[in-house]
Amino acid sequence: MGGPRGPDRVDLPADFVKAPDENGELKPVVHRRGTFVFRLAGRERQQSASYYTPEVLTRFTVGQALEELLDQDDTTTTAEQILELTVCEPAMGSGAFAIEAVRQLAEQYLKRRQDELGERIDPERYAIELQHVKSYLALHNVYGVDLNATAVEFAEITLWLDTMGPGLAAPWFGLHLRRGNSLIGARHSVVVADQVTDRGYLEATPVDVVLGESIPHNSVHTFLLPTTGWGSTVDAKEARNLASETTAKLKDWRKTFRKKPTAAQVRRLRDLAIRTETLWAFALRRLEIAESEIRRDIPLWGREFVPTGGAVSREQIEESLADQNGAYRRLRRVMDTWCALWFWPLTDGDRTVDDVIIEPPGVDEWIGTLTDLLGTPVKETRGEKAGQGNLYEVSTWAELTDAEESDLLFAQAKPVDTVLAAHPWLTVAQRVADRQGFFHWELDFAPIFARGGFDLQVGNPRGCDHGPMWMRYLPRVIRGSNLSFCRSRSLRS
Repeated sequence: MGGPRGPDRVDLPADFVKAPDENGELKPVVHRRGTFVFRLAGRERQQSASYYTPEVLTRFTVGQALEELLDQDDTTTTAEQILELTVCEPAMGSGAFAIEAVRQLAEQYLKRRQDELGERIDPERYAIELQHVKSYLALHNVYGVDLNATAVEFAEITLWLDTMGPGLAAPWFGLHLRRGNSLIGARHSVVVADQVTDRGYLEATPVDVVLGESIPHNSVHTFLLPTTGWGSTVDAKEARNLASETTAKLKDWRKTFRKKPTAAQVRRLRDLAIRTETLWAFALRRLEIAESEIRRDIPLWGREFVPTGGAVSREQIEESLADQNGAYRRLRRVMDTWCALWFWPLTDGDRTVDDVIIEPPGVDEWIGTLTDLLGTPVKETRGEKAGQGNLYEVSTWAELTDAEESDLLFAQAKPVDTVLAAHPWLTVAQRVADRQGFFHWELDFAPIFARGGFDLQVGNPRGCDHGPMWMRYLPRVIRGSNLSFCRSRSLRS
């Protein structure tokens, strides 16, 4: 009874892996020393690009979402309207939900177009026609973001493999599938005029402004203003033990922003807001032209063929959007920098530039650096005051480049390399931004937000247990959608 157990009397956990032996009896699986064993451990695959959501889940979730998106308010969604719907998977991994959305929308297009025309596709041609529609939607209508760069590459490959067909060239998803953190970024929001002049601007509630609409008079974009969130690294429990002296200095630095801004500072901040809107307009127009130029000629059943794109190459688009001295990259650097100051590093190695330990900027240094990057407002000509010189009248890539270069020249925006040399703290901020992958939805996907946002967002995003984060950042993105159940609960919490 109480004596020692023999080798055959080992108590095994109830969930021990078992397999039938030669007699059909379940016995524990034994892995001999030196053999290779593959097993899932924790959430490692969910946290990497190697995780692919099962099709049974994606099919059901997307199907439920489309039920709430199509044929609403006693109206029937047309086949042509299907081709206009934009889809976003905000934490896409390998793009499983995006691919399922493409499949179901393609099927909906062909079903509705056949009903509209009173014709039926030859069954032998159906698979080919379906593939054409899938290719069209995947290339033109699907967007996604993931912090893992490998996941973005996987999503590109899986989208291509699922939609490729005879005569279809390899697609380029560079404008639509992006590396970034869906939850952290700057917004097109402002602090209104009377709050900018008071020390209360630090706690002011930002006002979201629809992209393309004018910001309120004398208001200032949130990401142009210092915030109590800067230096939040000092709030970590480990901060004092990790770097007590640096933590104390950073706390003192945060206190300097509680002073009421001077009249001169307020004036310069409002000038920066004007410049921000100007550069945002240039970035929006450039992305709109780029979107138009990357469109592919894909013939669709029941639809008149209309040739599109081709005047601007992929290489030209990539070169322009990567140009650190262009409007898009200048504005993105400012937004990245504002976010990076929330994560200002505590260790000397992370904030050392050219063997010098760099301190974060004060208010005047912050404003001066942004002025160097964005420039100062250019006085309007008589024609511009009369409504002439609208960027939407610029129809070609070359015309836009000329207009942008002229604007930056007259605004006296400095070359970015010069600014980096004069303000080395920017280099520290850029390191943080590269690591964190901040994503600025209304800038990076500006054409979508100028039209009101995405029609459908689907996914099973990481961080679904952080409801307030999703509520804070993503409801602005949605125009009509039902998401994965994980995220639907977050939006209702």
